[in-house]
Amino acid sequence: SSGINAEYGLHAKELGSRTQELEQLKAKSIAIPNCNFLNFNSIKDFQDTGSLVTYLSTCSSVVNSYIMYDAMYSWASNNFSSKSVDEKITSFKEFGKILKQRCWKPIVTEYMDKKHDVQRKDLKDVLAPSYKTYHRLVSDQTFTSKELFENNNDIKFYFHHMKRKNCNNEANCGFIVQVNGLFPGGILQCPFSIRVIIDGDSYPDDIKFNGNCIQANNMHLAIKISGNSRDFPITWLGQPVKDKTGKYYVWGEHRFYSKGEGAIPDKNDIYKWFWNWAPDSKITLVAYQLE
Repeated sequence: SSGINAEYGLHAKELGSRTQELEQLKAKSIAIPNCNFLNFNSIKDFQDTGSLVTYLSTCSSVVNSYIMYDAMYSWASNNFSSKSVDEKITSFKEFGKILKQRCWKPIVTEYMDKKHDVQRKDLKDVLAPSYKTYHRLVSDQTFTSKELFENNNDIKFYFHHMKRKNCNNEANCGFIVQVNGLFPGGILQCPFSIRVIIDGDSYPDDIKFNGNCIQANNMHLAIKISGNSRDFPITWLGQPVKDKTGKYYVWGEHRFYSKGEGAIPDKNDIYKWFWNWAPDSKITLVAYQLE
């Protein structure tokens, strides 16, 4: 009993230190709208696209077109065969009306293409009308699920701003996304989070942050996973969790363990379709920076 209490006390002390670090980070960073990691369980049981769209149009967590699009895409992917996803999403014309009513930024065509999503021109005209001023930025840093979910990582993105023609810092303009991993190996956990550092003094010399160009509200994150060319949405995956064996990670519809090795947690057994990845599969962050 004393040994357990001592171990718990150690974890509590570490957690306290970690919590303090996170509070300091919040003062120097800002959340990315789609990195609240909403729970897919809240939308999975809708019976049709109409009722789903009605719910999303009034949901306080749906603050831009990309969060709504990710919900619709994730729901459709889980409820239909991959062939039918393209056919069903084309019926979401109500989405286009909501997008205009809310004055939301439209969906860029590349975001749909990179998920092997709808190819029909009529839907693209509704969701992505002549929208070209954006960056799709792929980090050159890759992580296994364990490395991404358990560790703290500063991930750099470099880009050339389209509207600034005479910039002395073009070679190294960019931003840093800070990933705060789960409390590793302990009884208690801190939530997995991804934020943009907005304190210029916290940046190293090799990257120049311009707060007038980089705004978290105009940013949307996705992930790439080795062996697949898609940009996978992360908005509705919830928090990553360990599987029942305690060895591997599950993040929403993504299982990071080889067949026969892991066991899905009961609370994540809500998907009809899963992506199965090897534990050493590499995950890369992709940032869509809209202008």
